Amino acid sequence: MSVVGRDAQRTEEALRAADIGVWDWDVVTGRLFWDATIARLHGVDPENFEGTIETFFARVHPDDRPRVQTAIDAALRRGGSFLTEYRVVHPSGETRWIQGRGTAVLAADGTPLRMIGLGMETTELRNARERAGRSMDFASDGLALIDPDWRVAYLNPAASRILGYDLRDIVGRNLWKLLPDAVDTWFSERLYKAASTLEATRFRVNYGPLGGWFELSVFPAPDGLTVFFRNIEDELAAEVERERLVESLELALERSHHLQTITERLADTITVREVAQTVLKYTRAALGTLYAGLALVDERREFLEFEEQHALPRAIHENWGRVPLSTDAPVTAAVVERRSTFYETSDELLAHYPNLEGAVALVGQGAFATLPLLSSGRAIGVLSVSWADPREIPGPMREFLATVAAQCSQAIERARLFERERATAQRLQTAILPEVLPAVGELRCAGRYLPAEWGIDVGGDWYDAFLLADGRVALVVGDVAGHGLPAASTMTQLRNMLRAYAFDTPSPADVLSRLDHVLVETGSEEYATCFYATLDVEGRTLLFANAGHPAPVVIPPGQPPRLLPMATAPLLGSGTTPVEESVVLEPGTTVLLFTDGLIERRARTMAEGLDAVLACAAEVPADDLDALCDAVLERAAAGMPREDDLCVLAVRLLGPGETAPTPVPPRRFGRARRGPRRRGSIR
Repeated sequence: MSVVGRDAQRTEEALRAADIGVWDWDVVTGRLFWDATIARLHGVDPENFEGTIETFFARVHPDDRPRVQTAIDAALRRGGSFLTEYRVVHPSGETRWIQGRGTAVLAADGTPLRMIGLGMETTELRNARERAGRSMDFASDGLALIDPDWRVAYLNPAASRILGYDLRDIVGRNLWKLLPDAVDTWFSERLYKAASTLEATRFRVNYGPLGGWFELSVFPAPDGLTVFFRNIEDELAAEVERERLVESLELALERSHHLQTITERLADTITVREVAQTVLKYTRAALGTLYAGLALVDERREFLEFEEQHALPRAIHENWGRVPLSTDAPVTAAVVERRSTFYETSDELLAHYPNLEGAVALVGQGAFATLPLLSSGRAIGVLSVSWADPREIPGPMREFLATVAAQCSQAIERARLFERERATAQRLQTAILPEVLPAVGELRCAGRYLPAEWGIDVGGDWYDAFLLADGRVALVVGDVAGHGLPAASTMTQLRNMLRAYAFDTPSPADVLSRLDHVLVETGSEEYATCFYATLDVEGRTLLFANAGHPAPVVIPPGQPPRLLPMATAPLLGSGTTPVEESVVLEPGTTVLLFTDGLIERRARTMAEGLDAVLACAAEVPADDLDALCDAVLERAAAGMPREDDLCVLAVRLLGPGETAPTPVPPRRFGRARRGPRRRGSIR
């Protein structure tokens, strides 16, 4: 079962456990669906349910039908939701209270299409409220119950005394007719808002006709408002202190969305720089900050080094790119003291750090926040943001920043682990590539290695060429399945074992068979492909065996390039013995060996990749091995991203009139974004 399926099943089980029913009304066809729970709540046999909205209204108490109809009509007009409470008369004559909640779905032109919702019984809750209301007859605070149509349904004796009205003059009358001076005032707006949002509120209001200042606590419900009030004229003396409104639901949802986005984007990051860029980009978008920066503590814990800073003047960036931890500043204090700091005005910041007056003036900060990045209780860096204007930094915003900082810390630790593993694997991989390639008699060699492009683990490809004791030259290309440290480690072992076996037996097939035996007997979970050959330079005889590896390209003099015909065997580690074959090469022949990273791309088939290599080999002079290797690497990829690491090894038997080149030191290329390149040279 999928995750979505399991979630749906859990939802259904939870609804049944809570005795909540589900309904679905197709407004276009008029068809009304009730599940078994909602049918039972309305006293209807599901098998005899007619499935119409008229059936529903027939069950609603006559006195409640207009109110329910009004709520549904309003939701259908605006495409919103409604929440109402109504009575249902069962066939037995028993009356029960139901709370109905629904949401309307509209077409693009505003035409109602569908309404779905939930229903639950509230009879006991309703009775409990009525009992509670009777107990309030003895309360000292005034209590008023206001119906959804703004009629006063109940007043306790204390309310009568506070207002100076007889209960008989108030109960049953419209509230706004009783309090005409309150219509279209802040007081009426608060009550309307409470009724529409169903959010409880408490406020103070000065209403002169009733004697001055009152404190009201309003508790909305689907069936109206419960209002507690008391006269506080003696407590206030003339000054009103309004409550702070709770941050709007829209703002909370927006920050939640930004937080979810940051979480999703961080899951795709693999380097510390990518983490920093992601966090700062979406944090600025979520909070509307002027500046955002992320710095990490150096290994000696002496400096804060900023990985990324957004919207920072050049003069400040030059002085604050690398900050000693001894500097008196909020960013260093966050690391040293491992605590967050929030300054809502620049004056507040400068009161603690007067040495930053020039920097604050240049940046134009109005409010500032710094949060330590903690990992296992240790501060590894700091996240800092600032706004252009002074502003309050409320609790929800601080919690948002704290959550971002915590996620950022985890992502940085994960990125550092990845970078360490990648560096280790790459060192293992490049360390085993030959420093120089053999030059024996009429033979010359050239090799290349390229890792996968940035963002992909180091793989297990390698090439090798070395001189055997009997004068033959051993030629190897291999590829361990997978990426990362395990692949690089297995590659190192295979390379070393192959060299040892090559000096022990002249048979390439025997060498590969031994490697296969080792992988099988040790229970290794790794598999590898390998092409291994020995070349008798004087006799121009190539003796070779293959284990699941792509066939080399042979470029005879004056002839088009072609794949070396050969038998294949399954991968090393599968328990099979490769076939040994041989071929005599003409003078001037070039053989190009490579791993599948050269020819395999998601955007094309391997056959298309081989065709590209053959076409390139036909166009580039085969007597210049360096040019041939470079051309194959650059042109065979055809601008497509390199998804795997790859090796190329080119060997050439000199033709008539060709002279052996002068030995040169190996050429090395440092790492760029597309990865390091390593070249073997002639010795």
